[in-house]
Amino acid sequence: MNEKRWTPYMMNTLLTIALCGAYGFLQGPLSLVLGVLLSALLGVVLYKEHYLLGILNAALVLGIFIFCFDFTLALTNSIPIILLGAALALGTRFKMPVHLLLLLCAGLYMADLMVGMELIEHSSGGEVSIQSIMLESGNMVSEMFVSQYPGPEAEMLEDIIRSAIDLSIMLAPGMFMIISSVFAFVLVVVYKKMMQKNHVDMSFLLPFEQFQAERVISVLYLVLFVIVLSAPSGKFLAMSLNVLLILSFIFIVFGMSVFDNIFKKKGIKKGLRRLVIVLLLIFSNTFLMIPVFAYLICGLLDSFFDYRHLRTKEEQ
Repeated sequence: MNEKRWTPYMMNTLLTIALCGAYGFLQGPLSLVLGVLLSALLGVVLYKEHYLLGILNAALVLGIFIFCFDFTLALTNSIPIILLGAALALGTRFKMPVHLLLLLCAGLYMADLMVGMELIEHSSGGEVSIQSIMLESGNMVSEMFVSQYPGPEAEMLEDIIRSAIDLSIMLAPGMFMIISSVFAFVLVVVYKKMMQKNHVDMSFLLPFEQFQAERVISVLYLVLFVIVLSAPSGKFLAMSLNVLLILSFIFIVFGMSVFDNIFKKKGIKKGLRRLVIVLLLIFSNTFLMIPVFAYLICGLLDSFFDYRHLRTKEEQ
């Protein structure tokens, strides 16, 4: 390895060691951010350097985590980071389309989340689970409202809260998949930026303003929507609602891409336009959920009518 390649590798390795050390001392939301950075750095090393150096850095991550945590916790924290880094490197090596790379990373995040919940439930003897946490939170909210609104109003509010808890438990798989997809998207964006800084061609990953759904997915979404309206309650309805929730989120993202493309044509800078789009989504309640429905409808209609003429450009 010549000096020009040795220097960035050493810098990446030192940064990996620093991030692993910080991960060992910091918990909560900061650990999620550090995990994203570690996976992206590992992906860069696995792609750019010799595979033995990539394996060495992966072993380094595992070793530091074993030093900072007990063995089981070290494995459950480090293995997902290593697998995500490997997924990013393989996705770049094989020029994987962005939707497949996002799906792969989201699946790994989802698997990590499920394993973590299983370990928590097992270690607590079944006393702590996602259902028990939701039920406990619902009971606390219910007691708070009952103390403030005694009488018939309290009973009505209690029924509403119980229904909301039941719906949340039923839609938990879909919500977890959405959360995993968001983390996957952030990871791919960070990794793409790092690779571009290292002068690697990442043009095979479509930019956000060119995201678009296929017509087949849109037709399936509409069919599933009709099925959900007519399906009786049960496991089939629960599964259909979770799939519908995930697809709705996907079409909201495609709708955000449509608006991002419109703002780009108006000359608005990328950072500003995406900040506005995300803030409108976050504060949709303030605007009577209008941004959410606008994104969803635009994403759905764009798959049929191709407003941005993306399919025409692809054919050419």
